[in-house]
Amino acid sequence: MPKYLVYEIATVSYLVGEYDANTKEGAESMAIDDPQNDQPCLCHQCAGELELGEFYEFQTEEVT
Repeated sequence: MPKYLVYEIATVSYLVGEYDANTKEGAESMAIDDPQNDQPCLCHQCAGELELGEFYEFQTEEVT
C-alpha cells in the first residue's frame, strides 16, 4: 500500500508597518517601496514544521 504526505495549506499575516497616506493604495505603495521591509521569516522552531509560500495580496486597514 503506498504512503502519502498530506500538507495543509494555511494563510498567515505579517505586519509590514504603519504608513501615513491618503488612501489604502497609497499606503500599500509606500510599503512596497520601503527599503526597510524584509521578507517575512520563521523562527528556528517553526521553520522545522512550516514553509513560507509566495506573497499574494495586501490587507490594509485604517488605524483608529
